[in-house]
Amino acid sequence: MVTADALLNDPKTASNSRGHSWDAMTPIAVGGARETIELVLRAVRTKSPADVTAMEKSCIPPPRDWTPPDPAFGTCLVGLTLVGNLDGVFALADRGYRDVECCSPADQERQWLVTGGDYYPREALFGKALAPVRADPRFVQLARRTGLLAYWKSGHPPDFCSFERVPVCQLLRAN
Repeated sequence: MVTADALLNDPKTASNSRGHSWDAMTPIAVGGARETIELVLRAVRTKSPADVTAMEKSCIPPPRDWTPPDPAFGTCLVGLTLVGNLDGVFALADRGYRDVECCSPADQERQWLVTGGDYYPREALFGKALAPVRADPRFVQLARRTGLLAYWKSGHPPDFCSFERVPVCQLLRAN
């Protein structure tokens, strides 16, 4: 978050130098995503109850105007983790990630066509900041539902299992 804040406040990286600290985010349309990112950064920086509450209200559930891949989704996952709201992380993940084990292949295809094939990227789940999320037993179900667990079991274990002792890695080692 320190690096993100420095990037956003560095006038050399701002795409529009009006002197505002959020100019680097000018390419992000004004609306749900931009305001949400601002709320997350403020909450993580201040940790004040009012700022954390504002962030939680903006992040959970994802606003209707967010479209995958939206930068606010990953920012919210990280921000909620950094303020210790793992329930919020899993609520957001339940709404934002496709359920690939939901239904028949025809239903999965229909779901894919309805979304245009878009879905929130899962790479946010692998970063260092989300280690507390991976340590939570609920992560196993999230990995199963999104198809990650099946992929990992097929001989492609995640890198974090080489240095983390989390439930999903223990499950993979048992198989």
